[in-house]
Amino acid sequence: EDPAEIEVKNGTEETRIITYGVALYNLAVQLEFLGKWEQSMDSYDKASTFARSHNLPDQIRQHIKNARTAAYPKLQRKISKEKNIAHGREQREMALSISRARTPLSKNRQQTINNNRTKRGSTFNMSVDIEAKLRQWSMYDKASGK
Repeated sequence: EDPAEIEVKNGTEETRIITYGVALYNLAVQLEFLGKWEQSMDSYDKASTFARSHNLPDQIRQHIKNARTAAYPKLQRKISKEKNIAHGREQREMALSISRARTPLSKNRQQTINNNRTKRGSTFNMSVDIEAKLRQWSMYDKASGK
């Protein structure tokens, strides 16, 4: 076994506290690497708070503080960017659904749908995807003059 591991297992309370503080910091770094920005910020906060409250050695405490200070602006930008991307996606989906609802089917497409319903002898409920495709095609029909 590694002597450092043996020291932690059999070590004093101080060694365990230092190891836990470093583990919190390492967790923050790994969460940042995995793209879990908010969880990473929380872990940086916990590591920093733990380092101060348990009076970790100055070198470790300063390293955690510097890492948190350096990472925070970057993490906040990434969180903001993710929220903006998600908001933009929602806006595009909403605009698309509104335009689909406003786009009428061409006469040819509507006739085809009615013929298919009649041939089956039952009422046919179109799925949203099929209806959207038909509306998209009708826009191309209008543009091409057909």
